[in-house]
Amino acid sequence: MGEGTINGLLDELLQTRVLNQEEMEKIKRENPTVMDKTRAVIDSVIRKGAQASQIFVTYICEEDRYLAGTLGLSAGPIPGN
Repeated sequence: MGEGTINGLLDELLQTRVLNQEEMEKIKRENPTVMDKTRAVIDSVIRKGAQASQIFVTYICEEDRYLAGTLGLSAGPIPGN
């Protein structure tokens, strides 16, 4: 995942209220590399449940098709909607 993708993902997770401002800033501040940030985001999203995970997957599928294909991801309906 590139720097642009992770920053866009963080913005999307903030906008959809999966993460709050403090959580987003903590991920950026405490994780010096893109890989570290990615791991921290994934850990945070998994803890927040299925709907948060689906928002994450949908974003990756829409914004980074290569990564989505590599990971075998496909966007489906968001649970509860």
